Amino acid sequence: MTNTPMPPTQPAPASGRGMRTLLAWLLNAGTLLALALGIAGLIWSFAQRSGLDPATLKSFTPGDSSAFDRAMQGTLDAQTIMLASAVVLVLTPILRVLIAMVLFGRERDWTYVGICLVVLAGLSLGAVGIIK
Repeated sequence: MTNTPMPPTQPAPASGRGMRTLLAWLLNAGTLLALALGIAGLIWSFAQRSGLDPATLKSFTPGDSSAFDRAMQGTLDAQTIMLASAVVLVLTPILRVLIAMVLFGRERDWTYVGICLVVLAGLSLGAVGIIK
């Protein structure tokens, strides 16, 4: 019987290639979804009114929630689709950090979980307009 040394085996951490692939896929999917929604909203807007009327875009100004109100009532129009595009674009990095935090938590890498919590708090506060 020969005594050949066995190579050291170490489990591949989730923060390796699989984690990077998942997070890259998430960013790509979110960006492409936001792009598709934005283009669909623009096409719909041009089809309905032969272009965008700047007066109708006032619903996107801070403090005016009419586009949100229409979306919550289930009204589907060009502006609510473009609003959905903006919401997806804002939520994509927040979701990415949240998933990274969960994956680091599964590895019990508490330093990176803490960093993710700080980044997540900053992104969330910025998304709701508290941090400018």
